[in-house]
Amino acid sequence: MKRVRKIILSTLILLVCVSGCTQKGVDGPEVVLSRIIIPEVKFDPPATLIDAMDFFKQASRDYDDPKIPLEKRGVSLILRLREHDSGTRALADNEDPFAVPSADREAPVLPSISVRFISLYDALRLVCDVTGYKFDTRGGFVMITPKHDITAPINKSTDTKNRSVSDKNTR
Repeated sequence: MKRVRKIILSTLILLVCVSGCTQKGVDGPEVVLSRIIIPEVKFDPPATLIDAMDFFKQASRDYDDPKIPLEKRGVSLILRLREHDSGTRALADNEDPFAVPSADREAPVLPSISVRFISLYDALRLVCDVTGYKFDTRGGFVMITPKHDITAPINKSTDTKNRSVSDKNTR
C-alpha cells in the first residue's frame, strides 16, 4: 500500500512538472509567442526592423487570449540594434555631424513580406531570418539581437536555422 501511494504521489508530481506550468501560473514567452496567431503580417520597404517590432508588440496584445486581462496580454520585446562604426560613414550633404543618429538609420530595412494566419513565433522568426537577427527568451521577455552578437543567451537561443514550428513545443 505504501509503495502504491508513493508511486501515485511521484506520478502526480511528475504531471505537475510536465504540465507546462510556470511561475505564478503565467505562461513563458515561448508559449505565448506560439499561441498568438496574427491574421495578416505585411511589410514593404522602407519598413524597418523597428517598425516590425512595434507591430509585433501591438499584435501580441491584440491577438492574445481574450480571457487574459488586457494588462497581462502579449509579450515584452526588446530590440538591440547592431553597433555601427560612425567614423567610417561619410556624411551626406547638409547632414549635421553632431546630430544623434536615428535608430531608423541603423535598423535593417525589411524586404516585402506578406503572410497570413501565422503565429507570432514564426513571424518573429521570419523577420529575424531576413534581417540577420536572432531572438532569445530571457526570463519573461524576448530579446532580439544581431545574429553574431557576443552576448550569451540567458535562456534558450532560437537560432532559427534548423528549427521547425513543431520544435518549439518539444523543448
